[in-house]
Amino acid sequence: MHSLRSRLISSSVFMVAAKLFQRSVGLISLLILARLLTPEDFAVVAIVSMVIYFFDVLSSAGSEQYIIQKEELTNGDLNTAWTLDIIIKGALCLTLILSAPLIAAFYSAPDLQNILYVSCLILPISALRNPVLHLLRRQLNYKLIFGLSVWQKLLSFATVMSIVYIEPTYWALIIGDIVAAVVFTIGSYLYNPYRPTLSLERTAVQWGFSKWMLCKNILGYLRSQIDTFFVSKLFDANTLGRFYVARDIVMLPGQNIILPAIQPILAAFRHQQNSTTGIANQLNQTLLVVTSITLPVVAYIAQFPHFIIDTLLGKQWTASYNLMPYLTLLVLYIPYVLLLEQILIIRGKIKFACLFDLFSLLLIMIGLIYIPAENIETFALIRGGLGIGCTLLLLCTVRFKIPFSLGLFIFWFLVCIADIYLAVHCARLITVYVPEYAFLKLIISGASFLGVYIVTLWLIIILLSPYLQTVKTIKEMIYLCLTQLIPSFDKKTAGSQ
Repeated sequence: MHSLRSRLISSSVFMVAAKLFQRSVGLISLLILARLLTPEDFAVVAIVSMVIYFFDVLSSAGSEQYIIQKEELTNGDLNTAWTLDIIIKGALCLTLILSAPLIAAFYSAPDLQNILYVSCLILPISALRNPVLHLLRRQLNYKLIFGLSVWQKLLSFATVMSIVYIEPTYWALIIGDIVAAVVFTIGSYLYNPYRPTLSLERTAVQWGFSKWMLCKNILGYLRSQIDTFFVSKLFDANTLGRFYVARDIVMLPGQNIILPAIQPILAAFRHQQNSTTGIANQLNQTLLVVTSITLPVVAYIAQFPHFIIDTLLGKQWTASYNLMPYLTLLVLYIPYVLLLEQILIIRGKIKFACLFDLFSLLLIMIGLIYIPAENIETFALIRGGLGIGCTLLLLCTVRFKIPFSLGLFIFWFLVCIADIYLAVHCARLITVYVPEYAFLKLIISGASFLGVYIVTLWLIIILLSPYLQTVKTIKEMIYLCLTQLIPSFDKKTAGSQ
């Protein structure tokens, strides 16, 4: 168990480090592009991203999830997964090429046609990635993936900056995405000797699992992108651009800290899939960890959006001040949905997970259609509220199937809320005395908020660990994480004892 926990911590550290590096470079890129491109340019990128992501989801055969959850794995499984990806993504690439004129006409944007012709190359390029990456995730070995992520982002960033230096255009982002896909695919073969071969020998077995994953992925995509679709049809291009960029910034911590941190934990649920008690205990721990990370992220963005926008985007984006706090509702519930649905999949309830995605999609659609939204801020509030409502229903449903401690989760949620209230209050008091420079206020407010929150939470963990086994386990995981990050920490701890 200690070895598994050690690998979990190490994997989480690598995943978070990779995402933090990628996003740090991405933020530098955003700082530059937000001052060179207009909201209308970002509106074009939003539509292209939505379309490409949809076709990517359609092409997903659930290979990674199939390989991670499978108890016994052979080269035939890896080769079949790789072959299916090539066939499906190749076919959908051709479909996208044929449908590009119709998509451009639907959005009344003729320029979209050529952009989609180029962007669709991402599908076959990503399909050619070495399938051994799935195996590495199954083994909780994220070191290679970390290295590839670094090179991918560096070369993509260099490409984007080179293009905007010559001419500021949204084409820089499109070509940058293609370069990122090429780098990751080539790197997956340079860093690992495994060479896949075309094979369909395990197609029947894999498709029995993947057909439901494909259904779930499509429904999940529609649920996650439906807000962008509604905004593109209900509001002008400027508002769509503001919505897309503000949502992208709000989702940064979730995509680059919260989700990478729990991804190895989700993979590790495979080791407890035959033990209801084991899954319940692990779910208790994971819910507390997710809550401890998610709530402060949501609170800081909601309370200090002007510091973030002025620093990252500039004064021309001040219209997004009031929008960003409402968009934080998305960050609040998405990690919980990912966690709870993964539990259902591990327990063999993938059909039920699909039904939930369908139900939540219909509920969100009906809400967005019939609940009036006079402006983009009200729209964001409605969208976030509907998502939270669906998540609460999922939480209660999983509770009937897995006997995790709902009372402990609620208690910890309230503890984090109280801690956040103190941290926000302290951060506001301190920033009053900071000079009127957005970057300086962002750094000081963020550091003071994070410092007060972490110190207070650590004291609470120490206080409660003798009485709550789950909290004690989290305390041990923190110690283990520190020894992974700072090898000398273990010696200092041992010496102090």
